[in-house]
Amino acid sequence: MSLFLYRKKLSLMTMPLLACAILLNPGQARAGDDLALDLPDIIVRQSDLLDNDIRVSGGRTLLRLSNGTANAGIGPLYLYGATPGNEDGTQDVRQRVFREDGSYFERVAGTFVYHPEHNHIHFEEWAQYRLRRVVGEDGVGDVVAAGQKTSFCILDLGVYDRSLPGYVSGGFFRTCSSTTQGLSVGWIDVYSKSLPGQNIDITDVADGHYWLESEVDPNNNVLESNEDNNIARIRITIGDPSDINPDTYEPNDDLDNVRNISAGTPNSPNLGPCNPKRTLVNLTLHEEGDEDYFRFYANETGGMADFVRIDFDNSDGNIDLELLDDNGTLIDESRTSRDYERISLFEKPEGWYYARVTGRNGDTNDGYRLSINPPANQPPAIETLTPAAGDVRIRHGLDLYMVNWAHTDPENDTAWVTVYLNETRELDGTAEMIAPSLHTNASLGFVIINSAEVKPGTYYVYCQITDGGMTRGDWSAGTLTIVDLGAACVLVGNGTDCNENGFSDECDIEFGESTDCNKNGIPDDCDIASGESLDNDGDLEPDECRDSRPLFHRGDINGDSSLDISDAVGTLDYLFAGGAIPTCLESSDFNNDRIVDISDAVASLNYLFSGGEPPAAPGPPEAACGNDTDAEGSLGDLGCDNYAGC
Repeated sequence: MSLFLYRKKLSLMTMPLLACAILLNPGQARAGDDLALDLPDIIVRQSDLLDNDIRVSGGRTLLRLSNGTANAGIGPLYLYGATPGNEDGTQDVRQRVFREDGSYFERVAGTFVYHPEHNHIHFEEWAQYRLRRVVGEDGVGDVVAAGQKTSFCILDLGVYDRSLPGYVSGGFFRTCSSTTQGLSVGWIDVYSKSLPGQNIDITDVADGHYWLESEVDPNNNVLESNEDNNIARIRITIGDPSDINPDTYEPNDDLDNVRNISAGTPNSPNLGPCNPKRTLVNLTLHEEGDEDYFRFYANETGGMADFVRIDFDNSDGNIDLELLDDNGTLIDESRTSRDYERISLFEKPEGWYYARVTGRNGDTNDGYRLSINPPANQPPAIETLTPAAGDVRIRHGLDLYMVNWAHTDPENDTAWVTVYLNETRELDGTAEMIAPSLHTNASLGFVIINSAEVKPGTYYVYCQITDGGMTRGDWSAGTLTIVDLGAACVLVGNGTDCNENGFSDECDIEFGESTDCNKNGIPDDCDIASGESLDNDGDLEPDECRDSRPLFHRGDINGDSSLDISDAVGTLDYLFAGGAIPTCLESSDFNNDRIVDISDAVASLNYLFSGGEPPAAPGPPEAACGNDTDAEGSLGDLGCDNYAGC
């Protein structure tokens, strides 16, 4: 069994934190109560399926696809592995289902398995990809090909919808090295088409028009509020079955459908920013009566040089161009007998528009080009905040990394950010775009990098920003190193592996697999096993570390020797507003349940204003300073690096 399948250390980044509006009462609720459930609702985001292509590998033809699974419900999807593991190397998964009062019950929900190609634990059979026949006009027919049921490490990798009740910034589920996985409300996990398993073998599939379909949780392992919205599909074309075939921006024959597709993502007809000029080629009107919609953003009143234009061979079919506002109202049109149509954007106001392309008298066309030259004003500015000066090390395939930025725009235009990595501060042909970051709304302020999608190495981070008219960017001050554990942590030279887990002691300590409280470069469990350190209380922590730790008062997170409302506010700021990690986390755990979450802030307020229970030992500032006497070493001690109140 892999080192990473069983964790000895709790990770604060994967603890179940609920929104501030919920009074969390952790603990198992009575199975027979009738409280309403705060269930997740897991869906497939259709726009991610548009990012697909066909490749030949090993003599087989593969349809590769990206896939995004989001939580659109009112409660988190919270999964954790039950120990001990099974003889076949799997680990049973339990789903924690929350009730409206914050209590919960648990149920069996599938299995985890260690995937060596990703170097982390996956939830088995999370998604199923299928290719289906198109029946009639839009009917869904039989399956002609399918991929294996794909396993995911389910994480909060991106933001799906910040407006959902229960959404909390920052996410909870942030590492694949833990046996806790899931999706917070309003978050999405995206697996790009380059990752293993993101394909369907179509070697023996005939040319034709098909549905590409993705179903999340095909075995219905997890309990959710709606089991009828787990499938999304798009129309795709394989080969050249017709004289004229749909282009890669289909489906875009309906204004509302285009509006609902994510802006600026691969093959999205909702183009969003088009700076400084955007040209789409190999577009088609593939059947009589077909019409194409393309949505774009203009950040300023148009000038004389700003336009929308289509170019085509009129002898292959005469096509017309219309300009609509964001409500679908016709603003302007171009209908001539030339090999192009052009609409000026002169004096047309800032806002969103649609270009609509139609065939004259039902004409088709096997290849036209759309060009959008949008207006521009003063460009936005951006500062890449992380990684800051120095180097940050994360583990390939296990850890996520959050890139943060600050941005401004002189006219307060809508803006988008795309993130690149490079070994030097050069935006050249060697720079690698983080595909899921493409055109992220700048107001979000961050993008999360999945280390599994980047080859190991040391990189600078470049945040590129656009307001639809002009583009700027900024390199990070520091670097991000993605460490290949197989190359960096296996025993080489004089490296040691005192606990015989297959990885060097140095890596165990650096990446938190083992603690080293006495800073001697040897994992604590090895110090105890060898007799170099005593562990008289059996807490798996050397006694000299417990004796040397700072004394503290519980509940006083700011260390000012007073327990007041500022401490509860400080806890909420840390949990939900990106506040600094308290230097004595143990003092933040008011109820000593070994988790810092909203229940600690609630318990603190109840103690201060409603006569609630005082904080657990060593107690509030009125009591004597002390240690966390009932901690169980690395299994329970949250740590207290510094406390100024004693």
